[in-house]
Amino acid sequence: MGIVQTSIAFIIILPQLCTGDLPSPQNVTMKAVNTQYILKWDWDHQGMNQTVTFTAEYLSAYLIKSKGKKNWTSVCHMITDTQCDFSTSLQQYYYGLFIIRLRANSFEEHSPWIKREFCPDKDADLGPPSKVDVISTNGMLEVSISDPMSTQNISMKTKIEIAYKIVYCEYLQLQKSENCKAIESENNVITLSKLKPWTVYCVRVQALSAYYEKKSPFTPVLCRQTTDDGTDSVILTYLPLFCKHVETLLSIKN
Repeated sequence: MGIVQTSIAFIIILPQLCTGDLPSPQNVTMKAVNTQYILKWDWDHQGMNQTVTFTAEYLSAYLIKSKGKKNWTSVCHMITDTQCDFSTSLQQYYYGLFIIRLRANSFEEHSPWIKREFCPDKDADLGPPSKVDVISTNGMLEVSISDPMSTQNISMKTKIEIAYKIVYCEYLQLQKSENCKAIESENNVITLSKLKPWTVYCVRVQALSAYYEKKSPFTPVLCRQTTDDGTDSVILTYLPLFCKHVETLLSIKN
């Protein structure tokens, strides 16, 4: 009888020792802008007294239903950080569709995989123009816009169609949102005409991509004074509080 009781106890306890309850990472998201793809997640350390690492991999989505062994590509293997950079691994596949998976590891124990579908072309946000210059000449403002750039320092226009929304206001009338004007153009150089001479105008620019209705954040506000005779004007540098005030007022229009 004593032997039977011991065997039953062993059978009950054994699955608990082998199965384990290592939880999966939480709030798994891909933070993607242009061609920078950072997988991020949360991990609750409470109640964990062992070292936990994480493994992140990807597979082309069309291979998911294929027969046989699937060769997942490991991007981050047994790391302790709670983010993994996929930018280099996926830089050549902007139009691809992928399955991203992530799990936690502790010694010989692994959590269930958490999977996410990711298509850079569809899911990555569009970043703002990399640079904006405003030149005052002959009573007009010439706005020069540099494209959003990839992680390889290549224009995002090589991957998607991009246009620009230029919002500009006369500074002294910023309190009246109806005085703010906006124009859209695919050109990188836009001339703002029919402006008042010797008047301060404030400009900011947003990148747009129509196919997936992407809109970048606006660039910082840049204020410039017009002339009436082509002489150079001095670019105006304002205190941070002033710039914040300008951005707040411009946002009313949008």
